[in-house]
Amino acid sequence: IGFAGSPFTLATYLIEGGGSKDFANLKAMLYSRPELLDTLMAKLTDQTLAYLRMQAAAGVDAIQLFDTWGGILHPVDYARVVLPCVKRIMDGLADTGVPRIYFLKGSAPYLDLVTTLDVEALGMDWTMDMAKSIPLMKDYAVQGNLDPQALFGTHEQIRRRALEICEAGKGAPGHIFNLGHGITPPTPIDAVEVLVETVQGFRR
Repeated sequence: IGFAGSPFTLATYLIEGGGSKDFANLKAMLYSRPELLDTLMAKLTDQTLAYLRMQAAAGVDAIQLFDTWGGILHPVDYARVVLPCVKRIMDGLADTGVPRIYFLKGSAPYLDLVTTLDVEALGMDWTMDMAKSIPLMKDYAVQGNLDPQALFGTHEQIRRRALEICEAGKGAPGHIFNLGHGITPPTPIDAVEVLVETVQGFRR
């Protein structure tokens, strides 16, 4: 799977200089200098689209756009600042024929917005109830959504939670099992092995 950070998530790191608890600098720009943020977003959108088109040309099987921080905004601001850039990228990849996945962390309040995108699949973080969310996600395949920290549980807990997600995923046109966000470095290797074995043994 080829991937890239979304323009907005990249912008948060550029403006904040790293991670942030409140994204004060970015939000100050959003409200006090919206034209500057729009200019930055446009440049990042151009570069991200070009980067993903290169990955498509290199032969990736699918493309995923990660929007880790898009969910920090009010839906009105998300619709104005973030969604048009995501749409432009996804529309700009349509002619490649490569399946497109959009992952927005904290996407539950934005489902009516992200389900307007022309993509093949939508990622889900671990805060979403997959069984309840799938009916709201139209005809999209889904990706997700095990909590990465669940891998610190017992092997039996990991198996049980993984199977619950696999069963819920049967309600979607397609389901790519995945964590609901990135794996953490201290994660026990044997926990990952149990997870992979469980998912590979599941029959849809």
